[in-house]
Amino acid sequence: MYSNLNYEQSTSAVNLMAYGINTIVLTAHSQLEKIGDKIENSNDSQWSNGKGKIHFCKSLKKHLIKEDVYFTNHRSKALRTNERWMKFCDDCVAFSVMFSRLHHTPVMLVHPQQYEEMIAHSLVNATCGNLPSLIDGVDILWKH
Repeated sequence: MYSNLNYEQSTSAVNLMAYGINTIVLTAHSQLEKIGDKIENSNDSQWSNGKGKIHFCKSLKKHLIKEDVYFTNHRSKALRTNERWMKFCDDCVAFSVMFSRLHHTPVMLVHPQQYEEMIAHSLVNATCGNLPSLIDGVDILWKH
């Protein structure tokens, strides 16, 4: 599917700032596709107790904004060992992919070089030394 031989190990930096969530999450390229396939291949009635994908997406966004405020106010809790933080990160990625599929917009990814610059100024660095990589044919966010 993608020409990158290390696709399974390669990561993307998913930017959620456009949704009012001040977080960028590193995730495997393959995870973006896996989530997208689940959304595309599932019946709308399976989501949010039959209320559908759009309702689920809106509810998830509200929850993520609240969690973002919590982690902004409790930065010491943003650790890989904190189950709540890890769930927040996973849900951020799922929300971004779901919003993208429902509204026919791209998932917002940050360019690796800009990500490095952003991490240098970040109050929380949960990268564990990982940096995002590029996916051939996928546009990325680059702000000057």
